[in-house]
Amino acid sequence: MNWARRFILFHDKRHPSSMGVEQVNAFLTHLAVNENVSASTQNQALSAIFFLYRHVLDDPLPWITDVVRAAKPHRLPLVLSRDEVRRILGELEDTPRTSTLRRESSSFVKGRTMSTGGRCFHAR
Repeated sequence: MNWARRFILFHDKRHPSSMGVEQVNAFLTHLAVNENVSASTQNQALSAIFFLYRHVLDDPLPWITDVVRAAKPHRLPLVLSRDEVRRILGELEDTPRTSTLRRESSSFVKGRTMSTGGRCFHAR
């Protein structure tokens, strides 16, 4: 309901049956460009508006292609493979701290418990 309400208010309280693809495009583009919503939020708004037209107004919209899409974030992997950990540790300069890190990380990679700074990790 919230997306339908926001869509209507964005277009100065015009009834959705008097609007079409161009107005939906304008609203979704506004979300991406001016409100900086995430891609998943923009998809949620699009789905809600499609639902409004298809099931409430019984007037399905054609597929929309000209929307400025919200940027998907570039995410770093949360978990590294064993080979990636070994390569990273192999590139570190040899200091007492990195020696400890190498020793503890090899225990971690082999499935042993590792304790660092009051935190305990266990790999299975």
